[in-house]
Amino acid sequence: MTKVSSAASALACLVVLAACAGGGGTAGDEEEDPGEGTARAAFVEGFAAGREVLEEHGKGAAVRETVGGGCEKRAEEAGTGYPDDWIRGCRKGVQSFPGS
Repeated sequence: MTKVSSAASALACLVVLAACAGGGGTAGDEEEDPGEGTARAAFVEGFAAGREVLEEHGKGAAVRETVGGGCEKRAEEAGTGYPDDWIRGCRKGVQSFPGS
């Protein structure tokens, strides 16, 4: 009976290891380094642009950027393939006051 349980345990371990190691590792590489042309990269680029507006021109400019459609205009100028993500990043950037 112990040989069967040892064999079953060893097989279970192999199955778990195979499941964890499977997939070729490409998904992990993409998460660590979002390349250009991804939704995440568009968000990060938009955030940086929004943050720049906030830091250079202050709260008033940040409010005008959000209310007046500035983030939408900047997303058009950026020509990103993911404008919605770019706009979300921009809006988040103009709302992220230092220390918050």
